[in-house]
Amino acid sequence: MVERFPLSVPVLVAAVGLLASPGCGDEAFDQARDVDPLLLADAAEDPGEDGPGTGFVPDTAREDQIRALDRANWYRWQSGLPPLDMIEGLNDACQAHCDYWVTHIDQYNATGLSPHDENPSWSEGFTGVNFWERDAYFGYAAGASEVIAFMHHPEGSVDGWMNTLYHRIPFMNAQMVAMGYGAAGGGGWQNSTKIDTVDFGSVDAAGTSYSGPVAEGIYPPPGSSGIPVSFDGMESPQPPPPPSGYPSGTIISVTWSGNAGFKVTSHKIWAEDDQQELPHVWLDPGSDANLAGASTIALYPYKPLSPGKRYWVSIVGEKNGAAWEKTWDFYTVRY
Repeated sequence: MVERFPLSVPVLVAAVGLLASPGCGDEAFDQARDVDPLLLADAAEDPGEDGPGTGFVPDTAREDQIRALDRANWYRWQSGLPPLDMIEGLNDACQAHCDYWVTHIDQYNATGLSPHDENPSWSEGFTGVNFWERDAYFGYAAGASEVIAFMHHPEGSVDGWMNTLYHRIPFMNAQMVAMGYGAAGGGGWQNSTKIDTVDFGSVDAAGTSYSGPVAEGIYPPPGSSGIPVSFDGMESPQPPPPPSGYPSGTIISVTWSGNAGFKVTSHKIWAEDDQQELPHVWLDPGSDANLAGASTIALYPYKPLSPGKRYWVSIVGEKNGAAWEKTWDFYTVRY
């Protein structure tokens, strides 16, 4: 599902609200755990800092909220992006929405209402139909994007979002400068009420928006290791499947912090050991309506990658009328 609404930040054309597929809980968490904890051993080349930035943390933040922020900023650091600030109002909005969803889960299941939305007639805990209304209700007027998963686990949900296409975009967009996290629910595979919500904002804790140069959020980051070998298609909306269906290889993407009119000339991925190009799906705003306004391009091999191998990616074209080229490598998880 894609949600769009006008923003006051001129350079952002649209914001996307995304959710992980209901019922993916344990499988999605297993997928998220494939992210190698030794990734930092071969972190992104020249990320610009000695370690991940922490961002601002309000005194009211819970431990799990800080863990979610740290995990998100760990990924951003690898791609050379500035850290996110944590905003109390966004935390409150996310937590209230998670509590609301758990309270009204029977109505959600019966009606098919999007987990991103709330129904005013289900009045208990209602704070706004849409995420930007809920953010504003709690005093934050620059809500820009929302992602939802169903794990009740701060690191697991962030890892799961990063191993997708559409959910990854706000994490890799430097214009997203703030976030909040909430989680609620419990239960097992058959009766889970677990939910995680992250709302992103375009104004940081100091009240300012991103003003740096156009940044490239590349994932997997150049020179990184421990990258998952596959993507199982468990994302809503689901990216177009490869010809033989999912699982595919891991998703490679570039997200710019600004409008990037990209015209591709060539794109390829290959394993270093045999130098054979891998057939893959290519997506850009012109071929995938879910990327419209997202300034993101992506590719993913038809088949899962091999563990413990070095892969190379090359994308050549024009961005906003100027030549653009990027070639980089990454290593897949060893086990």
